Amino acid sequence: MGEHRKSAVEFRDKSLFFIFQMALTNLKQIATGQLKTQNPQQQVKLNSKALALCLRCLSFDFIGTGNDEASEDLSTIQIPVSWRDVIQNESTLALLFQLVGAFSSNHEHVQTVLQIIVQLSSVRRSMFAKDTDRLAFLKNLVTGMMKVMVQHTNVLVDDDVYHQFSRLLGKTKNNFQLKELLQVPIFAQWMNAVADFTSKAFQNWDMYSNSIHYLLGFWARTTQAIPYVRVEVPQVLRNFI
Repeated sequence: MGEHRKSAVEFRDKSLFFIFQMALTNLKQIATGQLKTQNPQQQVKLNSKALALCLRCLSFDFIGTGNDEASEDLSTIQIPVSWRDVIQNESTLALLFQLVGAFSSNHEHVQTVLQIIVQLSSVRRSMFAKDTDRLAFLKNLVTGMMKVMVQHTNVLVDDDVYHQFSRLLGKTKNNFQLKELLQVPIFAQWMNAVADFTSKAFQNWDMYSNSIHYLLGFWARTTQAIPYVRVEVPQVLRNFI
């Protein structure tokens, strides 16, 4: 077991970041049409492989604790600080949310894109050199989610996509404090959109039953945080809580 972990650490430190950068480059080339095949079926496979590679890099067991979805939903991921420039670069999240729209006709692709974004939303606080960097990341994350809920609602009709987006909402509130979210300029519009998104889940309980607990967790943690907010609670929260 010790030798296995030693090999994993060596791979993490020497190769994994390069592979992750290559995966992002491939996704960027797919988004711009530079990486394109003449065969539609081959293109689907290419897209799928590029997305899977990116997700695998971010799902790596960075510190040897073991990974599963249940534990990931309650924890941050320990991406090395050496990845900082890529993780906090606004173009990274922008590319992924762009792909949600670009892949809107293929819900399996969108599901994987959202899984990648969930991983990025889970990065530890120390990944960011300054609080302003962390806030900028959060603003881009919220803006991207808002775009999905407003402009790409067609992808949310898929159960698996809906599930991953619910995970993203839950993970965002788990990893970021309410006082941080309140600093996002479109917070009120975002909360209204999240409320509509949640209402749809309750109206279609049987269809989205596997996603409900993420949404309940989002609202529960938001409610619990209100007493600790040192600024006036915005009206949008008073409307729903």
